[in-house]
Amino acid sequence: MSEIINSVLQARYFTKDEHSWEDVCKRVSNFIGNTDEERERFYNLMLEGKFIPNSPTLFNAGLPNGQLSACFVLPIHDSMASIFETLGDCAQIFKSGGGCGFSFDELRQKNSPVGESNGVASGAVSFMRVYDAAIESIKAGGRRRGAAMGVLPVNHGDIMDFVKCKTEEGQIRNFNISVMITDDFMEKVKNKRFSDVVTHEILDDGSKRDVTVGEIWQSIVNGAWKNGEPGVLFDGNINKDNKLIKISPIKATNPCGEQPLLPCESCNLGSLNLSAYWKNGKFDDESFEKDIVTAVEFLNDVVDKNAFPIKELKEMNDKTRKIGLGIMGYHDLLLKMRIPYDSEEALAVLDGIMAKIRRIAERTSHCLAKRDGVFPAWEESEWTMEVRNGGLLTVAPTGSISLLANCSSGIEPVFNWVYKRRNTVGKEFLMVHPLFDADLRKMVMDDDALYNEIINQIYNEGTLQNVDVLPQKVKDLYKCALDIAPVWHIRTQATAQKHIDASISKTINLPEHASPADVAEIYVMAYDLGCKGITLYRTNSRKDVVLQNAQQQENGFVEVIKDGEIYVKCPECGGLTKGKGGCNVCEHCGFTKCS
Repeated sequence: MSEIINSVLQARYFTKDEHSWEDVCKRVSNFIGNTDEERERFYNLMLEGKFIPNSPTLFNAGLPNGQLSACFVLPIHDSMASIFETLGDCAQIFKSGGGCGFSFDELRQKNSPVGESNGVASGAVSFMRVYDAAIESIKAGGRRRGAAMGVLPVNHGDIMDFVKCKTEEGQIRNFNISVMITDDFMEKVKNKRFSDVVTHEILDDGSKRDVTVGEIWQSIVNGAWKNGEPGVLFDGNINKDNKLIKISPIKATNPCGEQPLLPCESCNLGSLNLSAYWKNGKFDDESFEKDIVTAVEFLNDVVDKNAFPIKELKEMNDKTRKIGLGIMGYHDLLLKMRIPYDSEEALAVLDGIMAKIRRIAERTSHCLAKRDGVFPAWEESEWTMEVRNGGLLTVAPTGSISLLANCSSGIEPVFNWVYKRRNTVGKEFLMVHPLFDADLRKMVMDDDALYNEIINQIYNEGTLQNVDVLPQKVKDLYKCALDIAPVWHIRTQATAQKHIDASISKTINLPEHASPADVAEIYVMAYDLGCKGITLYRTNSRKDVVLQNAQQQENGFVEVIKDGEIYVKCPECGGLTKGKGGCNVCEHCGFTKCS
């Protein structure tokens, strides 16, 4: 493995007696597997970089009180007891290395009466600020500090306060925020019924003010255009796939947005590296299909081996037994196949792969159910097939584990082909995406001067589209995230979503010149295409975003290795951040690009 990867392993994943990736794979597979045969399959799959579980599983498996899930959704009820009990539970989860999502939907709106007293409620946003302050003070146990997701339904009386609560950068630093939007609201937006009343605010004097579709919609759009907050979740698209809706509708997601969860559920995730299956000019379907089975069995075993700081989490985890098998290395696979990311051919490849994963995952879970029984909540569910797991597929951001697998993240396009790294002694050097590097060296032959000229131009401009000496077919193939029109980002997400029962962590990258009207159009398109949630980021829309494009690697952060720890520069506040289980989360302000 490269120096960078070894530095990541040393900083985050090695126990005191481990010195190699092989050691990590052995510890994890020995703990998760139930038989020698399983352990061997798990070990080989991880060692070859074909499948890697989420970070908490990697660094907690086999350790005392090992918490293997990345994130949770916790319920908050409308009472002081519940609000602060949940906050205490949140503290326990963060200490064990997890993150939390919350819906504040049950909290009464600001200025509404409280009981029989003369007091009034302070509102949902006020308690989110309390949570934010508490989270700021919680230091996660072990190797990461969790992030949080705050969700509020579009028809809540505090929706305007919520939408605007992060308008000023640096506010509510430890939360991503998303609005849960109903089908009814979206249909009114599409039909331009902007004057329709959605809810009302209670003013300080006790009077009420109507809040319309247009006011809410414009505030959501303007906020996302300004700094990427809030994101949006589509209630109808989420809950039509919620096979456990008889237990509860889904009201919130994990902090990265790819896992809509019932209260007290967790996400047990892992990803297959698609690029590892391209061999000798073709996709190795036989190995891929076998490895899907192994990956599902691995994640199913994680459910049984998981440890939780709170009994309610274990009870729900055991009841629904959800897993989230996903993919990474999608863009790298397309590059090896010589297929542009923004093409119908690429969508056809993704559609076929995800359909296959879905089919085999369901079949494997069915076989596990025949062996061990259906998941305990199966009779309450809308599953018709007998399965062992209440949920099966998701696509996580895979920031850290894709680095370990040496592949592109999730279904994201590569952010740039040339980027800057610093090694453990502080030496700075340019890194070139290996697939592009190989192609470029073939094109320039032994002309080192031309090679360096091209690399420096790409680094400085953040794209290779302006390099005159490169043929058009190379430019078409090697488009990075900002070269790809938003419609292709959305269509890619929607294509994968057809086969996924959870959701997808995907950022829709917009150019700096994009308008609020562009944002509105993207939201409507995502809804119509069946996406369950969407996060977009307009280039340089936050203060202190690093303008050197090569440094906006993958998720838009600059990675720095300092004193054996992985840090990145935060595009919001400019401070140092750390990689957090597939995300980068600012240690100072809590900002993350993964939601």
